[in-house]
Amino acid sequence: MKIIEYQIQRFDLRMAEYQEKEKQSTFKEISSLTSLVVACKNPKQQEQLRAEQDKELKKFNKMILKQDKLFYICFNILLNLADDFKIEKKMMKRNVVGYLVRMLERNNGDLLVTTLYFLKKLSIIGDNKDIMIQEGIIERMPRFFKGNNEPLMHLGLRLLINLSFDKKAR
Repeated sequence: MKIIEYQIQRFDLRMAEYQEKEKQSTFKEISSLTSLVVACKNPKQQEQLRAEQDKELKKFNKMILKQDKLFYICFNILLNLADDFKIEKKMMKRNVVGYLVRMLERNNGDLLVTTLYFLKKLSIIGDNKDIMIQEGIIERMPRFFKGNNEPLMHLGLRLLINLSFDKKAR
């Protein structure tokens, strides 16, 4: 669980840094005419800036791929451990439902299948349903019904069926 917490915090920090850099560079380019003139006069600096941004983007995407693999392995292990109800209760105390809901934002197919399956399994318990609804799981579900990925669609529908027994989720 600590690995998952650490990696999520790491992702949040990197995402914030990347967005801040992107805002600063676009703000500098758009905000004043003098920066546009300087950018036009010195194309080498502009190329260097773009190359640096591309390098940062590649580094960020590589980190996301590594994290997706790590999350897939961790959540598969936790899913297999969740067969015991006592361990499942311990996971609930450590906010595993919140982490799983956040994983629905990712794009890795294997990770999404594992996440939806785990959420479907946890949605049987009423407390978990409430946490899922508070975390905004229903707003994140429509993206699974737009694509051609049938396992994601079926797991998403099963999860929504489990959630539909709660009046708040309807």
